[in-house]
Amino acid sequence: MEGLNTTVLYIIMSVFGLIGVLVPPVIIRAKNDILKKDEFLKQIFIPSFIGLIFLMISYYMLLKDVTDELFFQILIGVTVILSVGINFGVIVMSMLRIRWAAD
Repeated sequence: MEGLNTTVLYIIMSVFGLIGVLVPPVIIRAKNDILKKDEFLKQIFIPSFIGLIFLMISYYMLLKDVTDELFFQILIGVTVILSVGINFGVIVMSMLRIRWAAD
């Protein structure tokens, strides 16, 4: 019975995390409001960051008994490779934009 209670807790935590990630940007986008730096930090970044932390913790706790450690090692490796690739693409596109604007 105790295992069921912790599972329900982590599911509720993941739902709140998902809400924290998705809802604040949608609300600001629906208002068509341009936020200043401090407003963006308070209204979007902090709730989304806390929601991501909730999602990560609940995801790990829900899957730690079901999967082995190799799954998380592969997941972290793929995430790192993809994020480096995306950042490399952003750098290349920024350089192209700067060169295009200089002409």
